[in-house]
Amino acid sequence: MDLKSKLLDPARQVRLYGTTPPRAGTPPEQVAAAAAKLAARLAGLPLDAVVVYDIQDETGRTESPRPFPFTGTVDPRDYAPLLGRPAYAPPTPEPATVERDGANWRVHASGTALFVNERKVGGILCESGTGARSEPFQVIGMGLNVNGDRSEFPENLRETATTIYQETGCHIERHRLLTQFLQELEVCLVECESRGSERIALAYRQRCSTIGKHVKAMLTDGKEFVGLAETIEPDGALRVIQRPLPTDGRPPEIQRLRVADIIHLRT
Repeated sequence: MDLKSKLLDPARQVRLYGTTPPRAGTPPEQVAAAAAKLAARLAGLPLDAVVVYDIQDETGRTESPRPFPFTGTVDPRDYAPLLGRPAYAPPTPEPATVERDGANWRVHASGTALFVNERKVGGILCESGTGARSEPFQVIGMGLNVNGDRSEFPENLRETATTIYQETGCHIERHRLLTQFLQELEVCLVECESRGSERIALAYRQRCSTIGKHVKAMLTDGKEFVGLAETIEPDGALRVIQRPLPTDGRPPEIQRLRVADIIHLRT
């Protein structure tokens, strides 16, 4: 039975999967890679059809300005056939930049805080474990202050925390923000699987506010280590050199930290 017949049959359930094409201007090899990855994921699902959406600007629907500029996509009529006969080529995302929409976005090296204009706008929490019947896993949670106002924060946080709205003056459509975040995360995951972590570590270093700072690392065994945060290494570890230097002529101790709470020290 073809799709049209299924849709016209009121007694039949139809399973559809919706997707959007990559952004307009995406290199053809990356478009093919996205199609291949999606096709592989859908191969085992009992779907009747895949719906490829045509994203349009639709400026006439509202007089309110967009919080983000409209970005078109690859023509869905060109993208849809690729889902049936894709050719894989790994995507290669560009290194991250630190300036976006006039705001200076930075990430804390501990991986627990996101900053914009030196105020905390979000937090990240990672937890690792091993299930009784599974391989080792990691759960990543993230919170982001989107449309609130600093005046609504507890008084002790108003000078150190902020929201995207407070810093940009724009109200954000949170579902669009979440969609864009997940798309970018997907690109990073494919990059890590296909090429390793080197380029992701480069993007991390470009955004990291901890490099060059004196820090105190709270280690998992309860000990503390104080030093100068020198760099983020290709595997994501924070390289910290002991400070102050030993007075007995010994070389300074170097810690390569993958798990620790990092506190910036005032010097």
